[in-house]
Amino acid sequence: MESLKGLWKFLQDVWRECHPQKGRVTWPTAKAIRVSTIVVILSSVLLSAYIFMCDIVLRNLLLSH
Repeated sequence: MESLKGLWKFLQDVWRECHPQKGRVTWPTAKAIRVSTIVVILSSVLLSAYIFMCDIVLRNLLLSH
């Protein structure tokens, strides 16, 4: 029975934290999510291009000897 009380208290705490009017969580706007998504995609593409170029350079250096 004690575990059910603990679970109920936990769920109440989660609800209190996440409830938009009463909680302390600030949810991002749709625009902020879109901007963040674009930044992550562009960063991933740039990082993969950099790693690809490093791979080509190192492969050519190692195979030329």
